[in-house]
This record gives sequence, structure tokens and C-alpha cells, in this order.
Amino acid sequence: LFTLLDTPKDQRRGPQDPFLADFPYVNGGIFSERLDTISFNNPMRQALINACNYDWSTINPTIFGALFQDIKSKAERGANGEHYTTEENIDKTIGPLFIDELHEKLEKAWDNSSKLKELQRELGTYQILDPACGCGNFLITTYKRLRQLELEIIVRIKQLDGTAGQTSLFDVTDDIHVKLEQLHGIEYVEWSSQIAKVAIYLTDHQENMKLEEVLGVAANRFPLSHSANITLGNALQIDWSELCPITDTTIIVGNPPFLGSNWQSDEQRSDSEAIWQGTKGSASLDYVANWYIKAARLVEGTLARVGFVSTNSISQGEQPAVLWKAMFSTGCKIDFAHRSFAWTSDAAGKAGVHCVIIGFSSTKRSSKRAIWSYETPQGIPNKINVDSINPYLSPGNSLVVASRPKPLSNATPPMKYGNMPNEFGYLANIYEEDLEKLIDNNDPALRFIRPLIGASEMINNKKRFCLWLVDATPADLRSSEFIMERVAMVKKLRSESKRKATLELSKTPHLFQEVREQTGDYLAVPIVSSENRDYVPMKIFPKEVVPTNALLTIPNLSLEFFAFLNSSLFNLWLRTVGGRLESRLRMSAEIVYNNFPFPELTDKQTQLLRESAELINQARNVYPDSSLADLYNRATMPKELIKSHAENDKRVRSVFGLSGTIDEASDLAILFEKSTEITDI
Repeated sequence: LFTLLDTPKDQRRGPQDPFLADFPYVNGGIFSERLDTISFNNPMRQALINACNYDWSTINPTIFGALFQDIKSKAERGANGEHYTTEENIDKTIGPLFIDELHEKLEKAWDNSSKLKELQRELGTYQILDPACGCGNFLITTYKRLRQLELEIIVRIKQLDGTAGQTSLFDVTDDIHVKLEQLHGIEYVEWSSQIAKVAIYLTDHQENMKLEEVLGVAANRFPLSHSANITLGNALQIDWSELCPITDTTIIVGNPPFLGSNWQSDEQRSDSEAIWQGTKGSASLDYVANWYIKAARLVEGTLARVGFVSTNSISQGEQPAVLWKAMFSTGCKIDFAHRSFAWTSDAAGKAGVHCVIIGFSSTKRSSKRAIWSYETPQGIPNKINVDSINPYLSPGNSLVVASRPKPLSNATPPMKYGNMPNEFGYLANIYEEDLEKLIDNNDPALRFIRPLIGASEMINNKKRFCLWLVDATPADLRSSEFIMERVAMVKKLRSESKRKATLELSKTPHLFQEVREQTGDYLAVPIVSSENRDYVPMKIFPKEVVPTNALLTIPNLSLEFFAFLNSSLFNLWLRTVGGRLESRLRMSAEIVYNNFPFPELTDKQTQLLRESAELINQARNVYPDSSLADLYNRATMPKELIKSHAENDKRVRSVFGLSGTIDEASDLAILFEKSTEITDI
């Protein structure tokens, strides 16, 4: 049967069975590949029968991508950064990119038949390119939206012309302006590209059936002379303009691979190097950044538009300074953005990632730019209109916050990393039961036991200790069997490593890999903290407590800086420019702290901030048995602490010249402006 469908009727051989003659000549490449005969068992046969009995005429073709993902292993999907996109997320991209604008044009032309026909012709001029098309979901959904728009136009024209309800007697194929040839895709995996081709044909068929309901006759697509242009290959090694014309009505969309810099294969790193050609910092970029810069270079000087779904890391931390500096050099601007949200998918085992959507173009089209924000990663987006959007997907100019080794002002105390153990737990993982045994035996090791905190211990009031042998003499080490056993294990495991640096560390097995002793009291700040808190939990500790590298520390901290860091304004800065671990906040000395524009204070301002910092600590001390996790949980945060933070927020805002009313867009604009002023100095 498949051979028959792939053969023109006048070339078919054998008996001319009338039943077989009714089958159309399909062509289109769907049946061009000859498959070996498959040996079926009973379950396979029944599954095939069930599939054949299913009514596939109304199925959403985008489901094929999800089905294909289900049969692939997680490792296979991860190697290519594959994550299939729902129609909801596609509409978030193509809507503000150009579909919403077409709906506005339709509304304005609603009572003018001539303008409606002009708009219908315009629909046929768009060239849609997805340079990482997978199973074609972006192309499918975009094609559906264009065909649906065209159908609305056709229906309205018939209403205005007085021909509504009349059935066409002729083939209407040539009356359809939106055609499959407008779709262009590039896909790396052959199976995905084949699914895309078939799914797009099915989409076209479904849209023709809708047209038939209106006109009484469907467009005759057989043989399949109209088709999308799906190219199998590596999009980063292909000239996109050779596959798709780049004009003022070109739309580039997609969901390029989600791969961080540490997860790329040798081939993928080679692709990145070829794209960036030694650009400083480009080795830290996500793989998706290659699609961004390639698209930006391609649309430069045109009215073409681009919209990509991406991992949220390209708009946080150290990546924006590298990526967007290059992007802005092409003249592109961000037209709209969806800030970080949780990924959703129709597939089983969907990815636990957090995404952004960014639309950009080379030529500014209007003053309207939009940002959608999410109160929670799974929440409903809230839209605001802004004049401009910066690389952090916030209102503001194109300033990028680059990594700085020191704070903006010399008056700001430095933020440092804690101690990195890297000793397989033999020095840093000592718990209360271990300590009790040492006490019972009056072990000499007790002299070198110090409290140790990481982020978890600090936030959750967990007790943990370490062997701190920085000042221990050889005699001290030999005085305790407990110490000798643990040091011996560290030496053994470090000596077995293949890393040169670890082998070198085996010469000092009694020490952490990186030792940073505190000279006095210090503020401990977790590097990663939940996004569900209004403030980052942080606490002052005496120098005897050893912080791990899960914490950042600020030594000899003045209380006014404690007030700044415990303000909602600093938390807004962190959420905007800091990196994320999934959706959790990621503190950074070089990006977040060192770029925060701590202002110069008058004596009176200093005193007020120190007082509000004391109020925060006093409110905490009211609940000595409660952990920072308890105190800063939104559901359990005590009223005294809420009140003290509110007062502190008010005073910090006053220092920056901000009113008591919080407006994140305006607040960020002020912070970026002041950061720029200090940087320029």
C-alpha cells in the first residue's frame, strides 16, 4: 500500500483494482523510505490495531514530539539538550513576537474588505525559521495561528461581500496565501526531523478541514507538492540564510538546546568556539547562546524578529555581560521578555528546569515593550509595559554587570569565600556522637575541634564540627589516634586521585584544600538560598566558627552594611543580577555584592541603619530556639521580625532617595543608574 501511495496513478502496475485506484498519489517523501518487514508478536499486533482504530483526525500534532521524547532515555535527551515545548509556551513566544500584532491589524481592518485582502496577502510573506526545530512544535503552532488568522479573514471577507454561506465549486488551493513553503526548520536528529515533516502535513490537513467547513470544499493537497523545508544537520554549522530568506518579514523562533557550559560535548564546545572565536568569557556561556548571537548577526539591519525559549541562566550571573555585550554590538534590542518560570511539558519525565523567553530585533518597531513576571515559578505571568529592557529582563538600559574582583567603593568591606574542605569528609564531617566519644576518652583531638557551618547548618541550626589543624604541630597530630586515622584516610584518597592539584594536596592531608581563617567576627551569607524567602538568611558568627565554601563571609562587618544586606532592595538586586540554581537565588561576591551601589552615608544615616540592624537581631533573639529557616519562612515569620525588617527597608530606601512605596521597576532603574555612576568614577 505504501508503495502504491508513492507511485503516480498512471505509473501503477498490476491489476487495476478499483479499490486501490481510489487511493491518491501522495508522494511528499512520506513513503519514500523502504522499511524492512517487522516480525510482530501478539502485544505488538494488538498495539498496532489499537493505533489504527484510533481517530487521528483531530489529534494535536504537537503531541508527537512529546511521544517521541517518552521513548528516548533521559541520557539521550540530555546529550542534545532536548526539551519539547507546549503550545502554551510557544504562544508566549510567537504572540508578542508578531501574532498579536497581526490580530491588531485584523481588528483595525475588520470592516474594510480591501484592507482585509491586503492583510491576507501579508500573511503569505512571512518566512518562519526554527533553527532547532526538533519535532516541529514551533513550526506547527505558528502555522496553525497563521492559518487560523487567514480563516478569520476569509470568513469576514465573505460576510462583507455578501457571499457568506455559499459553497465554492472550485479548488480553493490557490486562494490560500499561507503555505507550508513558508516554514523552515533545522534539526540535528533524523528521527525528530522526520516526525516534524509528518506532523506538519497533518497540521495542514486539519487546517484544510476547518476551511472546508466554511467554503464547502477543502484545498486539494494531493499529490503533496507543498511542503515545509526541514533540513537535517547541525544548525551551528549551516548558513541559515541559504535555507530561509532573511527579509523584513522573517521570524526566527525556537527552543534551542538546554546545555550548560559544563555539560557540552567536545563537538558542541567546538561549535561554540567557532561561533565566538575567542571572545573573552564565552567558554562560560550556555550552548543556547550560540543561537542568540547567530540570529542577531543574521537579522542585523532588517526588520526580522527573533524569539527564543532559553534556560534562565543566560539572563543572570556572569553570562549577560558576555552574551549581551556581543548582542548589543549588532544593534539588537530586547522587545519583550518572560522572566524566569518553571518549564512545563506534555512529556513524561519532564525537565526540572527554569526558563525565560526573550524576543529581540535589530530595528526598534515601537515604544511598546513588555515584561512578564512570575510571583512563583509555576505562577501566572503579570505583564508590565516599559520603555526598555536590559539583559536581566528588567526595565532599564543596556547596562551589563560584569564580574568585579573588588567592591565599587573602597569603603565597602570585601566579601570572601569560606573554607573549601575537599577532604572526603574526614576532617569536616564530625558530628555530636563523634564529639561525645572524644569527650569520654579525653582525647587530645578535642583541642582542635571547632564548630563548622555550611549553608544548611547555619539556616537550619544543625550542629557540625571539624578538625581544624592549621596550628597543630607534628607532635599534636601524633598525640591522637583519632586525628592520625582521619589524616591517614585523607592522604590515601588524595594520593589516589588523577588530578594533579589533588595529588599535591596529599602532601598536607591535615588541612582543608583552601584555608581562610577569620580574624574576628564575620557575617556568613549562604551562596544558595530559597527564592521563597523575602530576605536571604544571614548571621554574624565569632571567628572560632569555621565557615565552609557553601558560605560567603564579610569580616569585621559594620552594622550599617548588615542593614543594607538585610533589605528588600538588596534582595531585589540579588534576584535580578545574581545567578540561579534552578529557581533558588545564587549569591556572588564578584557579580552581586561587588556591583551593589552602597551609597556614602551621613553620620545620621549611619546611626539610623545601625539601629535598624540591631532591631532585626533583637527580633531574632526573641525566638532563640527557632532557626533562620523558621524565622524567614513566609508562613511562620514572627511579627516582631516582619516589623523590624519593614523599618529597615524604609530607612535603606530613604538613603537611596526612594519613597516608601515599592515599585520594582523604578527601584531597579535607580540601582542600575547608581551602579553606573560609581563605576564611571
